[in-house]
Amino acid sequence: MKVMGVSILHVLGVTLSHQVTGALWYGPLFGETFIRLAYPLATKGKDKDKDLQPTPMHFVYTIIGAALMVFSLEFVLQMAGAKTIGDAVATALMLWVLQVGTAMVHHKWESRPLGLLVLHESFHLVQMSINAALLTVSRAPLRDIVLF
Repeated sequence: MKVMGVSILHVLGVTLSHQVTGALWYGPLFGETFIRLAYPLATKGKDKDKDLQPTPMHFVYTIIGAALMVFSLEFVLQMAGAKTIGDAVATALMLWVLQVGTAMVHHKWESRPLGLLVLHESFHLVQMSINAALLTVSRAPLRDIVLF
């Protein structure tokens, strides 16, 4: 099934990949750094583990947000005519620059640590690049996949 030329099956598959990468990024790779930067006061109390437990709604929002991002990315990739992995990653890079510009303003006004901005936006760069590559590959027959 397609909506606006975007395959919902591809969106769901790449959304799953997005969730796995996010779990690795904010888990074993950078989880302790994330907790230290995002919740500096919560990590010092006696109930620190209880205070930091995600609720089911955290995951609902994360999945919906990822699906919307993947859907929009695929739409932009199609509109940009990205047929190679190189084209897709370059398009993702330009979209990431827009994301960083917006996020910088929020981080500064919310007095968040610079390290948190770097951690989040590095994740978005890696994730958008992976998503763009997966979406481009999923659209093409195997024999037609071109790296650059």
